Amino acid sequence: MLKKEITYFLTALMFFTRIPIPFKIPYSNEIMNQSQKYYAAIGLLVGAFNALIYTICQFILPVDIAIIITIIASVLLTGAFHEDGFTDVCDSFGGGYGKEKILTIMKDSRIGAYGGIGVILLLLLKFTSLVHIAENNFRLMIFSLIAAHSVSRFFSGMMIYTHEYVTDIDTSKSKPMANKALPIKNLVIVFFSVLCLLLFLANGNSC
Repeated sequence: MLKKEITYFLTALMFFTRIPIPFKIPYSNEIMNQSQKYYAAIGLLVGAFNALIYTICQFILPVDIAIIITIIASVLLTGAFHEDGFTDVCDSFGGGYGKEKILTIMKDSRIGAYGGIGVILLLLLKFTSLVHIAENNFRLMIFSLIAAHSVSRFFSGMMIYTHEYVTDIDTSKSKPMANKALPIKNLVIVFFSVLCLLLFLANGNSC
């Protein structure tokens, strides 16, 4: 049982990050589906890593430079996984007309004008928001980094169960992720996310 849970956790870790696993783990559609329970936990690790980088950098560098380095570290750790997805959304909805055209553009690996402009504005918004948070309260900044990564991955996991998949599941590469069965034990993702969110709100109220 424990071995299976470790496999699920490591599968989620490899899915969301570039952290190398020093040994081979099995893969199947069931394992990929079960790994969803640990999405928020992976976000917790990514957020904690970013918080550590920021904490170290802000001691020796100006706050804005420390934040830029933290963002760079985040992109490197995740392999620009989320930024790449955001560019696909911008390109598809910005340049596509109709469902089929939007899906075609979304599957294209190339980045267009909408995607390039979108990801630049996204990073600027992220940088500016973090600067405002950091200037007001260091502790809130740390919990913001941790909570944002954990809660966002919680919602990405839950949307699989609350929304219909846009294409034919049987012909999609995302089929392992589209299983609608949500065992009660998978609600562990709620624990990680709610915990992070409560810590974030508690520190926000203490400012």
